[in-house]
Amino acid sequence: MKIRIQKVASLVERVEAVQRQIAERAYELFSLRGSAIGRSVDDWLAAERERVWKPPIELVEKDGEFLVEAAIAGVPPKELDVQVTPREVLIQGNGAHQHRPGETVHACEFRAGRLFRTVEFPRRVDIDKVRADYQNGLLRLWAPAAAEEIRTVDIS
Repeated sequence: MKIRIQKVASLVERVEAVQRQIAERAYELFSLRGSAIGRSVDDWLAAERERVWKPPIELVEKDGEFLVEAAIAGVPPKELDVQVTPREVLIQGNGAHQHRPGETVHACEFRAGRLFRTVEFPRRVDIDKVRADYQNGLLRLWAPAAAEEIRTVDIS
């Protein structure tokens, strides 16, 4: 299934908003532990796991084109929001996972909640040629590298 891609100038506002939410939760965890110093990284990572789901990705390059693959099983295509800039891509969505009444769950590693993942390209991409599809829980996004700009400097 084809996925709609939004071309945007910057992802800064969205990323900063999520980082603020994570920072606020990390501070809450720090406070709940009695403000003991020495575990701030643990607090941040725990807050990040609570607030967002960061699916595993792979970024490869072949023949002048980048391919980003993200394992996002359980996220309906209509829930996906993919935004791209010349330097990065943002994948957002909401995944649902529920257990059925009467079941005893002995192990569960499925993630639910807010999907939020950014991927930075090693070089600029041509956002007008980016395309994506979603099949069998795998989002695939192709982004051709942009033509290199040759800069000249006049030394007089």
